[in-house]
Amino acid sequence: MSENFLQFLNAIAAPLTALATIAIGIFNWTLWRATTKQGRLTAEAIELTRKEFIATHRPRVIVRFIQGPFDDAESHHQYIWVTIANIGVNPATVEAFGCDLARRDHMRQWVIPGLDASPKAIPPFSLISGQRHPFTVTAKTPYTDKEKLADAQGTQQLCAVGGIRYNDENGVVRETGFFRTFDTSSETFVASENDEVEYQD
Repeated sequence: MSENFLQFLNAIAAPLTALATIAIGIFNWTLWRATTKQGRLTAEAIELTRKEFIATHRPRVIVRFIQGPFDDAESHHQYIWVTIANIGVNPATVEAFGCDLARRDHMRQWVIPGLDASPKAIPPFSLISGQRHPFTVTAKTPYTDKEKLADAQGTQQLCAVGGIRYNDENGVVRETGFFRTFDTSSETFVASENDEVEYQD
């Protein structure tokens, strides 16, 4: 090899090395972007699949049963135990509960002090599939001879009315409403057939 050719090779070696380094850098940056984007798309696809699964396998919180009414010997107020349950697949976070044990007359007008059954915020708790949770609900007024006479004569109807607000793992808020009337013959609370007051979102 001639000395001139060697000098030529030496002269172009540094620029070629720099170009190769730049090309490798561009390739690595492109590969990193593609890998990052692919990772993000994969994570988004997994999250979408999870949300779709939760939406199609939602929790369903219902009133499983109501026990009572019982009489409190000290306060002379009637009370009931309302047991709710999650019969859906995924967990539900219960964030509000409301229930009133109230009376209505033969005209279906609420007896004083009326009805207050809207859900009220409570410390949130989770119900997994199949799990139950009880609430104690006490009437606002005492159970006196007047109410006992009304029960004996059948002129008043004892009702357990309320609502449950909960959300699923997607953050979708749902509500269950219930309206039960006490049947003296079977001594059980019977659900209303009106889907405006007895419902599940």
